[in-house]
Amino acid sequence: SPTGIDQAIADNLNFTTYPNPSGGDVLVSYNLIAKAKVDVRLFDMLGKEVKVVYQGNSFSGINQINLSAADFPSSGIYMLQLIVDGNRFVKRLVITQ
Repeated sequence: SPTGIDQAIADNLNFTTYPNPSGGDVLVSYNLIAKAKVDVRLFDMLGKEVKVVYQGNSFSGINQINLSAADFPSSGIYMLQLIVDGNRFVKRLVITQ
């Protein structure tokens, strides 16, 4: 349905962050069933946007993004938001610097 999550995207996404908790270096990985418009953003626990990690097209298959300690202002809990063709997914990240 137009208001729900595309189940095919969700079932195949395998959206992961490793390691988590992390000292700052994080490998973000997601799998797409087809080329898609992707938006990846990092937020703090107050909902404030910390960084636009990636905006653009991602290809079908496994896509990976590296985050480093410099991407996180401080230790704490962050939310990594991944939007694939309008479908929103969120992962919680624990950073200990």
